Amino acid sequence: RQEAEREHLKKERERATEERRNRREKERLEQVQRQQEQQTRQVLKGQDLRCCGKCGFGPFTKSNCNDMAAHNDKIYVIDKNGRRHQRGSNECPQCGWFDSEWRNWPKYRV
Repeated sequence: RQEAEREHLKKERERATEERRNRREKERLEQVQRQQEQQTRQVLKGQDLRCCGKCGFGPFTKSNCNDMAAHNDKIYVIDKNGRRHQRGSNECPQCGWFDSEWRNWPKYRV
């Protein structure tokens, strides 16, 4: 009987240790995510960023005039590291929404 109790206590300690380890790892990952989001906000600050008018996906930047139909191959998506990637179409890659006027694209909130 004592052996069974010792085994039970050992398993409980191991479970508690694993829970603490998982909690610390979750907290560490959340901290990394907050830092990355802060860095992204700093990189994007002050740019004319827009998002999808239907699903909110973004941010998007433009490199030419406000006529999105005329430059349907000149839109850029900014990744989390602040790098611009040119896309071949101005429609939203998430839902397919499109408006030919840049001013109709909602402002992206950084």
